[in-house]
Amino acid sequence: MPLVLEPDTWDLWLKGDPERTAALMKPANEDVLTERVVPKEVGNVKNNGPELLG
Repeated sequence: MPLVLEPDTWDLWLKGDPERTAALMKPANEDVLTERVVPKEVGNVKNNGPELLG
């Protein structure tokens, strides 16, 4: 699962002690990610083109 970090936590993630950085491993805030429906053709690496952006 990917980890989404806010820019103000990057330094802590890269240089902080393990106990403090573990607290950063939490679900992303609702306003950080957006959902978009895409066609099933996106799942095939042979397909490539602007029509796949939905």
